[in-house]
Amino acid sequence: MISNKKIYCQLSSLIHTLITRHECVALALRLHEAMWFHGSFYQRNILRKPGPLSAPPEERKDNKKKRGTYGVNWSFRLIDFGRSEYVGDEQEEINPSLDREHHAVKTWYSGFKELG
Repeated sequence: MISNKKIYCQLSSLIHTLITRHECVALALRLHEAMWFHGSFYQRNILRKPGPLSAPPEERKDNKKKRGTYGVNWSFRLIDFGRSEYVGDEQEEINPSLDREHHAVKTWYSGFKELG
């Protein structure tokens, strides 16, 4: 029989994974909404830092060590904009590169494949 504590840990881990995945996808979707194509949206280009960033550094260090809230108080950053491109000035039709990246991000979020 599985203990309640083990079930809680598994659910907690799943919830934190979903929160993390949601935060990462939100970064890409906000970029797409502003008509920017990242061009290199991979896990290696997403940084996670203890947060919230509005808290003093000492408090952020404490958040990093807390296991009960692991993943809840994190801030995420998208980096490596070397291949990024603004596609907003183009015609009204959807830019194929932006559309492909948008679809890849949504597919990853849905859990069908790993991101990079």
